[in-house]
Order: sequence, then structure tokens, then C-alpha cells
Amino acid sequence: MMAHEAREIAVDIRGRLKNFEHTIQALAIYMTDPAQDGGRRLSENAVALVEAIGERLFIIGPPPDFAMTFNSNATSPDELPRRLPNHLRDVVGDALTRLFDSRATQISGVFLAPLGGGYRIALAVPVTRGDEVAMAAGMSIASNTVAAWITRHAVRPGSYALLFDGRRNVIATTLPDGGHMVGAPVPDWLGRAAGIPDSGLLRGPGLTGTDTVMAIHRVPDTPGWTIAVAQPVEALHEDTQAALGTLPIVAVLMLGAFVVSIAVAIIEVRRRAESDMAALDRGRQEVARLHGGLPAVIFLREVTADLSSRHLYKGGDAAKVTGIDAAALERIDDLAELAVEEHANASRRLYRVVLEAGEATVEWALQRPDGSLAWMRTLARALERRPDGSALVVGYVTDVTDARRLVAQGMNAAKMATLGEMATGLAHELNQPLAVIATAAETALRRLKSAGAEGAADASVRLERIVNQALRARAIVDHLRIFGHADEGEPEPLSLLGAVEGAVSLVGNQLRLANIALVIDIPPGLPKIHARLVPVEQVLVNLLTNARDAIRGAGIDGGTITVSARETARGIELRVSDDGPGISAAVIDRVFEPFFTTKEVGKGTGLGLPICYGTMKSFGGSIVVGNRRAGGAEVTLTFPSAAATMRAAPHAFA
Repeated sequence: MMAHEAREIAVDIRGRLKNFEHTIQALAIYMTDPAQDGGRRLSENAVALVEAIGERLFIIGPPPDFAMTFNSNATSPDELPRRLPNHLRDVVGDALTRLFDSRATQISGVFLAPLGGGYRIALAVPVTRGDEVAMAAGMSIASNTVAAWITRHAVRPGSYALLFDGRRNVIATTLPDGGHMVGAPVPDWLGRAAGIPDSGLLRGPGLTGTDTVMAIHRVPDTPGWTIAVAQPVEALHEDTQAALGTLPIVAVLMLGAFVVSIAVAIIEVRRRAESDMAALDRGRQEVARLHGGLPAVIFLREVTADLSSRHLYKGGDAAKVTGIDAAALERIDDLAELAVEEHANASRRLYRVVLEAGEATVEWALQRPDGSLAWMRTLARALERRPDGSALVVGYVTDVTDARRLVAQGMNAAKMATLGEMATGLAHELNQPLAVIATAAETALRRLKSAGAEGAADASVRLERIVNQALRARAIVDHLRIFGHADEGEPEPLSLLGAVEGAVSLVGNQLRLANIALVIDIPPGLPKIHARLVPVEQVLVNLLTNARDAIRGAGIDGGTITVSARETARGIELRVSDDGPGISAAVIDRVFEPFFTTKEVGKGTGLGLPICYGTMKSFGGSIVVGNRRAGGAEVTLTFPSAAATMRAAPHAFA
């Protein structure tokens, strides 16, 4: 019985850790927004997930320092250790080193957590950026939580259970007064369990000094974790004596018992299998309970090479996320089945990119019962890719309707602020054609009055000039109207040169008034990007305006802004550089923080670069800010190419 109890607890612990691993893998996709302190903090939704789960989440950087850049228990970034403390190097450091080397999930031994966290164990997954492991995201689980897992199992009276790690330190125990033992080494005699392959029996003085027999069992898929179920030898003697009381009868029935023992063995094997399944089911139910309160739907699916998929797991409040009644959702296998007609291929687009690139994001809309549109965002990552082209895919779905609305409002507010800043230059831009129109009209009128029919030819030339300048003024006004209009369309193939020319038509005169030269170096035949015209123009207007302000603020007479583009393996790259003072090291890490600005009060909203970042991210692109070696700032925009996007998701343009 003791051996059976130890095995059952070991399987249960393994199941619970596996389910928590799936949760962290979903969070790893969910998290780190480069706009938030360079990609080292969790998004608001992920923090909500942390609170719902009830354990701590952390983000740790690469070796050798393993700097902690997020901890859900920290009240200030100043509390975070910039280097893994020495007392954690052997326990957590080894696991983290294996994680960054092998790109695989790792589990630590027990350790005393920083920030007053008590004794905990850590489970961490790699977070990749391109081909590199950029950081480790994990959950630290309290020793008390692990003890509660063990306590759920029925251990006979007088017995207790003990879990220790590969370093032979106690992780948790069910002894009523055993809290002081956590983190301490187990007795030497019990440490001999390290030499037993999977399970066995040991005898010794126990944790209480009482002669004890311990049934031990390895916890699968952990670094040497071992569960031990202990029972005093005296209690075992009592059980044995009770059994010996029936010895005469047993002797008579010995032959029959031999036959029956075969059937008993079969029943025991069957009972063990059922017990294992029950333990795993309890783990699943516990994680499902935790996931039930999440502001997202976490899923695990098996996706085949032909992009069909099979449901394996789904957790979270789908009714709250989608706004659709739970009864109606029972028939839905994949939430993307609810997408409106124009987004009907959302899942296939997502899975195609996941199978090719390893992870992907897609936004799609569904119609709620009240007729309103709700926007969902699905993020997914391949957990395991198979030789036949299929993969296990984990991800989450969340409601981004309000977020999209706020982003659109912020973009429109920023556009209006930009137009306000450009008012003087635009007035001059419009005054030029109007002045030419007025002068040409007066000259033509005088010629007609003075020369009559003989002046008609000259007047005709003047009138053609009037028409051309009027068209120029109308083009400026039309572009302003388009620029100021709310943009909620989908990305499409777009000429980058056309977007640059549109932005220059709005700010070019400001640059001329500031005596700043503009150099445009965009090669002919550059492939089209996958984006939207107005947001791209807004990004460029912001960057050109920032470059102008930097040059002018430094008191530089003249100056040059260069806009160049090229095709790279990652997409279409556009650089906006200037020969101003550059960006100081003290502020360069904060440029994407909303409302952060180095400009004088009243001359900057602090929203320009954050909106640029959000805009580029919405296209699947990126923005990087830095300084040139020759001096001055340089901003690099990377857009997905339309051709590559169409190859990856051909239905995106349907």
C-alpha cells in the first residue's frame, strides 16, 4: 500500500507541473511588450493571469548575470536583483543554464526566494526572439502549495509524506510541524534513495527519530525529485500481527491463494492504471479551475501539415471573452469558427505561420448577439514540431476590442496634435499656390484689359498656371483630409516610396523653413510593404518632425535628414537618420514609454514614439531607436513585405 501511495502522489505531482507548464507557455506568448521597458515587463492581461493563478511569475535574462527583470511580487523595479544571488546559483542557476542551452523547459530544486518569498520551486520556459532564447519566463510555486497537493492524497493514520529534490533538500512535507524542515537536507540514510532507479523501500530513523520504513518513488520528468511515504515500523508490526492472526486459515487455503494471486496481480495493475488516470484528472481539474477566472482562453491543439487541427485542451472564461452565451459555445471546437465572413480563414492563416515560423498572431472579429463587432487576438506558438509537418500548438485568445478602440483614439489624437504643430508650415504651403494664383489672375486680367484679343495667348498661359496651382492646393487639402481621417482598415500591399512622398508633402515645407536638407534614398523596384497608408505616413511624419526638432533644439544651423530603404531577409527596412545631437543614454530606454518626452512643456505629448511602436507592431513590423556612430539619431523601421505575407497567408488578401 505504501508503495502504491508513493507512486500515486508522484504521478499527481508530475501532472500538476505539466499543466502549469502549459499555462506558462501560453503566458510566454502573451507577455513581454517591447514598448514596456524594452520588453521586460508583463502586459496588463498577463498580470491579471498572475493574480488569477495565485502564484508568482518572473522574467529572467540570459547568462551570466541572469538579471531578474520582472517579479509579480515586486512593488518597484528597484527591488529586482540585477544579478542572480549567489545562494541561488547552484539551484536555480543550473536550471537556467540548461534552459538557455537546450531551449527546453526546466524545473529547479527548492530555494529561498528573494523579495520575502519563503521556500519555493521554479518552473521556467524559454522565450525566443528569432533564433535566440532572449529570456526565461517562469512561475515560482510555494512549498506550501506543493504540500497541499500531497495532502489531498489519503495517507494512512500515523504516516506522513515527504518530497525532496535532486540535491536531497526537502521541498514539502505533510508533517504537522514540518515547516522548519523545508529547504533542509534529508537524513543521510534517506539520501541513499538517489541510488535507487525509480522506486523502492528504505528503513531508518525517519524525520521524527522513530524507526521508520519509507516507500520512495521518483517524480517523472523532474530533476531528481523523490516522494517518500513513511510509516513507523511499530505500526507496520501491528498490521503484520493482525494478518498473522489468520495464519491457520491461510495455510489451509495456500493452494487456492496461489491461483487467486494471479487474478489479484492483474487487478492491482489495473487499479494502478486507474489511480494514475485519477491523479492526472485531479491535476487537470485543478488547473481548469484556475484557468476558469482568466481574462483569456488558453488552448492546446494538434495542428497537421494540411492546417486542420484537433482540440486537446481549452481553459478560461470563453463566454466572458467573446460575449457569447456559454451554452452556444459548447458546440464550438475552435473560437475562430465564430469569425465574421471576411475573417473566416483566421485559424488557417495563424496555423500556417506557426508551422513555418514557430509563432504567430492574428486579429479577427466576431459578431456578438447584440449585433456589435468584437475584436479577438489569437497568439500561438509551436510547442513541438514533428517530422510529418504537424505540431502541438499552445496559445490564447483575448478580447482586444477596447484596446483597439483606445489605440485608434490615441492615433487620431496624435494626428490632430501633429496637424496642430504643422499648422504654420501648412499655412505657408497653401499660401504659395494661392499667391501664385492671385498674381497670375491679376496679370492675366490686366493683359486682357490692355491688349484685348492680342493678350489672349499670354492670358491663356497665366490661366494654365492658375489651374495647376489650384490643383496643387487641392492635393494638399485632400491629403490633409485623408491624414486626419480615422483609419481602421486592414493592411494591404503598399508602396513605401508613395508613403514617404505623402509624409514629405505634409512636413517638407517645415524642413525647408528650418533650413534642413532632406535626402531620400529609396531604390526603384523596392518590393511593396504590407501595411496601411495613413498610419505609415503618421509614423514618418512623427519621425521627420522629431528629427527636425532635435536638430533645431541643438542650435545647429541647417542639418540633414536622410530617409533610406532596402530589402532584407526580415522584410523591408527603412531608416530615418539625422545629424543632430543623438539620444542620450539616460533616456534611450524610455523613448517608447507613453507620455515620456524630453521636449519643453507644451511642445510634446510623449505619445509620438509609443504610437509609432504600436502602429509598426500592428503590421507585424518593428521599430528600433539608436544612435549613429557618426553622430545623430537613427530610427529603423522593418515592415513585412507584401509578397512574403501573401506567401505565408494567401487568404489574407482574399
